[in-house]
Amino acid sequence: MPVAQPASKPVAPSSPPKPREYPPNPRLTILSLGLGLLGTIGVAALLYAIRFTHGGVYDAYYGGGIPLRVVFVLFLAAASAPFLVSIFYRVPVLFLIVPIILDSLLYPIFSPFGLPTSRDPTFVFQFAQSLGQVGSWVPGSFVTNQAGTYSYFPGAGVFNLEFSIFTGVPLVQVFNWAQPALRLLLLPAIIYALTARIFGTRYAMLAVFLYLAVPSTELNISTQQDFSVPFLALSILLLALLLETRGKDMLPLRALIVVFSSFVVLDHHLSSYITAAWLVGIAVLPYLVWGAEKAQKAYPVLRPIRGMTRYLVVFLLYVVTVSAPAVFSNFLVLQKSIATLTSPTGPTARSNTLGATFPTYQLAWIFLSVGLLVLCSILVLRHTYKSEKLTFVTMNVVIGVLFSMIAIIFLPTGLGILALRILEYAGIILVPATAWFLIRRVAGQKTEPPTPQRSPALRRLVPRFAGVTAVVLAFLIFTGGAMVSLSTRDAFAPKSAALIDAPRYISGNAYEAALWAESHLNISATVWGDYLAYSVFGGFATMEVRYNCYELFNGTTLASTNWTRVVPGDYIITDVYMDSITPEFPGPRTSQPTGPLPIAEVQKFNAPGYFSQIYQDSLFTVYLVVKVP
Repeated sequence: MPVAQPASKPVAPSSPPKPREYPPNPRLTILSLGLGLLGTIGVAALLYAIRFTHGGVYDAYYGGGIPLRVVFVLFLAAASAPFLVSIFYRVPVLFLIVPIILDSLLYPIFSPFGLPTSRDPTFVFQFAQSLGQVGSWVPGSFVTNQAGTYSYFPGAGVFNLEFSIFTGVPLVQVFNWAQPALRLLLLPAIIYALTARIFGTRYAMLAVFLYLAVPSTELNISTQQDFSVPFLALSILLLALLLETRGKDMLPLRALIVVFSSFVVLDHHLSSYITAAWLVGIAVLPYLVWGAEKAQKAYPVLRPIRGMTRYLVVFLLYVVTVSAPAVFSNFLVLQKSIATLTSPTGPTARSNTLGATFPTYQLAWIFLSVGLLVLCSILVLRHTYKSEKLTFVTMNVVIGVLFSMIAIIFLPTGLGILALRILEYAGIILVPATAWFLIRRVAGQKTEPPTPQRSPALRRLVPRFAGVTAVVLAFLIFTGGAMVSLSTRDAFAPKSAALIDAPRYISGNAYEAALWAESHLNISATVWGDYLAYSVFGGFATMEVRYNCYELFNGTTLASTNWTRVVPGDYIITDVYMDSITPEFPGPRTSQPTGPLPIAEVQKFNAPGYFSQIYQDSLFTVYLVVKVP
């Protein structure tokens, strides 16, 4: 009976000529380890200066004329230097542990106050907290605002809560660490195994390096997407193993594919759609491109069709029985976003763009990183698309490239941030393909015999230049991607460009204000405030925050303000930043301030006949509406 092909034998064999020997090089490896130590010290120094010296409020962004974000990504690349040596020589795995841990845990160690930061993690935290308080899961219940949609996909919330219960550490203290720790344990190993499976172990280390900083806006933060990605990657890996397996070994692989792809359905809405598209693409594209006869030869006994069918059954059952309201709301958001392509002047949801925190040259750096990933993957297709044996590799790379290209459509819409979110999925296959290309086709030029016309010096120079080119390209991809992630983005944003609900503003005082509100306020009443109030009182304190709030603040006197939607018993919340930085309010982009609010617009609520000040600390002031002006 045939048995499974050994994992060390790749699906995609290296193209001729034969690859050169892959011995260790102790001298270069130790040199890279020293560079890695310096890089780690540099990251630690930046962390200390930003998190502890400035108390989470960052004023010193530029030192000696060099932007600290650039300094940070250079230090991070230096800390990961041993990975670059793997382009040429074997590197001890022990030397790679520190950079893997560092890159995987940037979100918790850069959280300025040890609290959940960024809006999605805040509302995932709310859902996890409600699970612990209520003791049961009722989709759409016991949560508010964005957490309502998240409650239909319980995977991340249940995991964080169980992690807290298992360790005995309060949820708010353990929340930032649980999911990054899980990804640390799973994703590097999965990317390594997937690369080794389809291209060979020679390229796996570099693939891990590139995926640690794939240009995605998510990446290692406590969101539902980051929780689901390892299970999608596992499904792709298991499918690769299944295609080369026969006999009784197929049954457990089939069962595991169903289990892990079903986890994606439970974890995240967008990940569910991506998984469905990925499996349909793997199963159907060969028939569309090559026809049924060739596709059946390439895919024995139509196994991808079976895997796709099982997943779609689970997905549709879950939508019908549980997540239909969330799916419907997602399609409404998508419809509004697509509508802006034909009517760009119409109001949309809050703008999610990269340009708010990146100067032009850094945006170019980021898009160069994306472009290199996609370009290298496209060039890989030149070596795989003609071979029936490499159909699985070809189809996966085509799907990854298509995801990247389709994502570009969202750039001019309110969902522009989705373009780089999708790269965390596409990177599962684009990264292994890029690693193969950089080592085999760029640095691999050293294996080609020199021409007789070349001088000895030129014969030595050409392969060295090729190797340096591979290092530079890998460096550009890594550093460009490292700039994007929400784990550290706000830490290095200029103060003038940082959003009002950036992590630097959600301090311990903010969390204490949320706890006070839950104990002393009517949490079913409406709250009017900016996005900082939305994240703190609507996220941590589970209060309903009203959209289109700027109309309430826009006016320097009570008479010049729109009060039509305000009723007695509502709460109005101001913060100390409103008159010093540009606030942003929940609602359309067409109804937003263009600069800090005049102090008169903030102080007009000090009118005892209409408003009662019931809470004030160093950050917030809470007013109860007694009578509508």
